Amino acid sequence: MAYGERDFDDDDEYPGVQDPSVLGLEFDAYELRRNFGWEASVQYAQDDDSRSPSGRIDVETFELAAGLRRTWRPYELGVRGLYPYVGGGASLLYTDLDDSSPGGDDDSDFDVGLYVHFGFYAEFFDHIRWGLDYRFMREDFLDGGGLDVDYDQFTVTIGYTF
Repeated sequence: MAYGERDFDDDDEYPGVQDPSVLGLEFDAYELRRNFGWEASVQYAQDDDSRSPSGRIDVETFELAAGLRRTWRPYELGVRGLYPYVGGGASLLYTDLDDSSPGGDDDSDFDVGLYVHFGFYAEFFDHIRWGLDYRFMREDFLDGGGLDVDYDQFTVTIGYTF
């Protein structure tokens, strides 16, 4: 499970709501002999700005992602208990923007993009792990139309290994 903050690159597209909170679930699996594997995630991000006297702006994104992942085991780096990783793949995003201010516009869009993320996790207790993750996703070069949903994201993770 991951919790953190997403930062949309285009602040003009999302005035007042460019830093939504994000909650996600991620699954990863890799072969112990090679430490290469795959990952899949689902994430939800939401922010609203009701401070404006002229109206309210809400943004929600739902994201499904899948890709490849490389995890280094502690003995490879000489660091006990620390598992750094890097991953990347494709994302499918649905974004819903509601702007109730005068002249505001409601918009929704499906986008496909590419993501890369890296971070580390550490195991503590039996099978419980925590970590930090930085992720960026870009879709401008694939789509060119609709909402600009490029983002950078930082999350704290907690998980279970089996």
